[in-house]
Amino acid sequence: MKQRGRSLFCVTVRLRTVTQKRLRPLFVLALSVAAPNVWGAEPFVVVSDIDDTVKLTNVMNKAEAVKNGFFGKKTFLGMAELYQAWLRASGLANTPDERFMYFLSASPTFLRSGLWNTLITLGGFPDARLVLRHWVAQPSTHDYKIGSLRNIANRSAHELVLVGDDTEHDPEIFLEFAGMQPGRVGEVWVRRNLNRPLPPGARGFYSAFDLALAELESGRIEPQDVLAVAERILSAGRPDLLFPDFSYCPMTELIDLPAGPVELANPAVSEARRAVVDYVIGVCVGRE
Repeated sequence: MKQRGRSLFCVTVRLRTVTQKRLRPLFVLALSVAAPNVWGAEPFVVVSDIDDTVKLTNVMNKAEAVKNGFFGKKTFLGMAELYQAWLRASGLANTPDERFMYFLSASPTFLRSGLWNTLITLGGFPDARLVLRHWVAQPSTHDYKIGSLRNIANRSAHELVLVGDDTEHDPEIFLEFAGMQPGRVGEVWVRRNLNRPLPPGARGFYSAFDLALAELESGRIEPQDVLAVAERILSAGRPDLLFPDFSYCPMTELIDLPAGPVELANPAVSEARRAVVDYVIGVCVGRE
C-alpha cells in the first residue's frame, strides 16, 4: 500500500455499543489520520450487485423477493458509507464519461426508477449507472452478467472491484469473468448471507464493517472511513438492517478476524472493532 506525504488532522467519532441489551455510555475516539487522497490507491471501478448485497430482498423466498423487489426500501447498514468512501478513494470523477460505480442486477428494467429512489435518493449511495436486465431479450442471468461485465471493462481501463452475495451465483460468475479478463479484477467480495462455502478467489464478508476493515488494509479506504461505517452501525439501533432474519449472524466469525497492520497502527479503529463485535454478539445472541 502506497502512502504519500501525510497531512494529519483529528477525527472525532462517537460510538455507541450495546451488549445483552444494556446500553453503555457513549465514548469518544480521536485519531490522527491521513487527509483525503493520501493513501495513493490506484483508480478503480466498483461493480456491485443490488439484491441481498446492498438492498434487503430475500431472494431465496420468492414471495418475499417479489414484494421487496417492488416495494422494499431497506438497505444494509453501513454500505452507503462504505461506497461513499470508495468514491472518495477511487480517483475518478464519477461522471457519465468516467463512471466510478455500476449497480449490476438481474432485476428487470421496469424497476429502474424504484431502485434509483431506494439506493441513491433515500439510501445515500453514490450516483451510479444502473445496469438492469431486459427479461425478454436477455433470458439468461449468467450470460447477461458476463456480457455486462465485459462491457463495463471495455468502458474503463481501471481495475474492477466486484461486490455480490452468496444467495445465487455471483461468486461463480464474477470469478469466471476474472478468468476471462486476467489482471482486470482487483477483488471479488461476497456477502455471506447463507455462509455457504465460497470458491477459491472470492473473499467473504458479513457486514459493511468487516468489509471496511479489509478494504482499509488494501489501501482503498482510510481509517476515518472505517469509523464512519462503525458509527452508522452502532448508532442506528436497527439490527434487522445489519443481519436480517434471512441472513447468517456471525457471532464467532467477527471475533476471529485477524487485525491487519493498518488497524494495529490506528488504535481508534481497534476500539471501533471491539465496539462493533460487542454489538454483533448481542444481536446474534438475541436471535437464538
